Formats: sequence, structure tokens, C-alpha cells
Amino acid sequence: MSEGIWLAIIGIVSSVVTAIITFLLTKKKYYSEVDSNVINNMKESLEFYKKLSDDNRARLDDVLERNKKLENEVDDLRKIVFGMFSQICTDIMCQSRKIDINQCPYYLKGTKAFENAENNEDDVK
Repeated sequence: MSEGIWLAIIGIVSSVVTAIITFLLTKKKYYSEVDSNVINNMKESLEFYKKLSDDNRARLDDVLERNKKLENEVDDLRKIVFGMFSQICTDIMCQSRKIDINQCPYYLKGTKAFENAENNEDDVK
């Protein structure tokens, strides 16, 4: 064979080998970049959901605190209503249906509802 054919064969073989090696190396780089992008996206998603979770936790704590305050207020109002029923004449025609704040039972004194009733009585006078 002539020298020109050998050079052509060597050129083709070296081009094919170079193409295969380049393909394998870029494939590895491509997959590492894809994995890096996936990891970054997962980190961003995790940050978002963590902020969302923290916000929901804060809202839940606020609602639970408000619920506890409202339950205490309902308990105070129940005590006042039961106290009023025990002190007020239940006859529809009775003229002494007004409650005397000074004669409230001991368990009503010191509650917010008692203080509100006391303030309202002062406003009426």
C-alpha cells in the first residue's frame, strides 16, 4: 500500500478515537451539570417549603393563642350568665330583674366580663 493510504487510514482512525473520547468526556460533564441543576432546584424548593411551613406554624400559633383567649372569655361569660340566673327573678313580670353588680358572686369578680359590666353600669349612672 502506498504511503498516502496509510496516512488517510491513520487520520480516519485518530479522528474516530478522538470523537469517541470526546463524546465520553462530554457525556460525563453533561450528566454532572444536570445533577448539579437538579440539586440546586431541590434546594430552592426546600427553602420555599421551609418558609411556607414556618409561616403556617406562626399562623397556627397565633390562631391557637386567640382560641385560648376566646375560650377563657366564653368561660367568663358562662359564669356571669349562671350567676345572673341565680340572682335574677325569672318571672317575666318581675320588676327586680336588674342585677346588682355589688352582689355578684365571688367567682365572677376579677373576670373581664365582670369588669365590662361594671364599666357599663358606671356609664349608665
